[in-house]
Amino acid sequence: MNAEVIAERLRGQAETWRGYLPDDTLWDMSDHQFTESALMAFGLDDLDMPVYEAFEKLADMFAAVAKAAKVDTDVLREVADQLDYDCSEKATLNSINLVGKAQAKRIREAIGDADYR
Repeated sequence: MNAEVIAERLRGQAETWRGYLPDDTLWDMSDHQFTESALMAFGLDDLDMPVYEAFEKLADMFAAVAKAAKVDTDVLREVADQLDYDCSEKATLNSINLVGKAQAKRIREAIGDADYR
């Protein structure tokens, strides 16, 4: 389950509670109500699931989001250094143009799908 789905489910639970008991605070509600509502938002509807398994599933969801957001900064640094070198006074306009396209491709690969999260 991706971050957008989790956010949508959390907003759905917010709307449910806004319509159901809008004045209730976390202090007022029972542990069971909140737990069930929060777990449903994360797609964990099986309340007979062992607690450790629920935490593992939650950890997997957040790990996937973190992994998708990771950008290879070493590659970006290397590309920047190469561009800096290639754009020195000795470089020709044509060589800068060719190198720039190749390096732009490497930057996009390093970024991956980070802009789509």
